[in-house]
Amino acid sequence: MKRTALYILSFICVFLLLASCEQDRDFSPTFPSSAILGSGPYEGPYWPIDGWKSCEPEEVGMDPELLRKMNEDMVLQMRLHIDVHSVIVIRKGYIVAEQYYDDDYSSDSIHYVFSCTKSVTSAAFGVANDRGLIPSLDTPLLDFFPEYQVAYPEGKDEITLQHALSMTDGFEWYELQYLYSDERNTFRQWRNSEGSIQFILDQPLLNSPGEAFNYNSGISHLYPSSFRSKPG
Repeated sequence: MKRTALYILSFICVFLLLASCEQDRDFSPTFPSSAILGSGPYEGPYWPIDGWKSCEPEEVGMDPELLRKMNEDMVLQMRLHIDVHSVIVIRKGYIVAEQYYDDDYSSDSIHYVFSCTKSVTSAAFGVANDRGLIPSLDTPLLDFFPEYQVAYPEGKDEITLQHALSMTDGFEWYELQYLYSDERNTFRQWRNSEGSIQFILDQPLLNSPGEAFNYNSGISHLYPSSFRSKPG
């Protein structure tokens, strides 16, 4: 009798586990993968004065299956209690994917962008570099800050503007290793220093410049300063 009950209990557990797995593959109908995709034809270049145009991903050379997979990944992130408010993909000026995962946000919402600014600034540097408006990306970073005496100077003269833009500067910087509320977080320490340039330049080198990527919000605030200064 006990053995029979054990078999029944085991069967129920396996059934519930399989049902759970099946449910995991069925993504939330609130955010269907098909709804994320843009629609309509590509009608050529335009300037979005009166709003953004939309087109099917294939019209501008994008894979709709990858965009659907992205949507599924967003839903999984939310199941892990990671806040995702929205996602939008624009290609050649046309919206090819757009989804909102929170009732408090829509296409008309004003939202903090935080580190999106890094991408905008890097793009601006790319345009400026292409037009010859800034010195070579191989210019040493410290050349833009001749008035600063830096701590632990050995090797820092090898850091270039390119290293700063790609976050391969080599500075010892622990931003993703600790929570932003943790006193060991270097970004928190930098903010407490009133975001000074001196604090960033004074950090010791953990790697040789160009050797490894290390996420560093401080350096992303540092390299725009080179727009205001000429090396030397």
